Amino acid sequence: MDVPARKAMLGRVVDTESPGIIKCKSIHEPMQTCLNAVDSLILIDHG
Repeated sequence: MDVPARKAMLGRVVDTESPGIIKCKSIHEPMQTCLNAVDSLILIDHG
């Protein structure tokens, strides 16, 4: 990724606040994919 910067910005630290964690609802009913490898590794929300 290329980001254009002026000479005045070279060597400086740019510090910004990171965005907060997006609040999600809990998974109450997991979706079955019928692939044992997928079902055992990750939870997929149904709906």
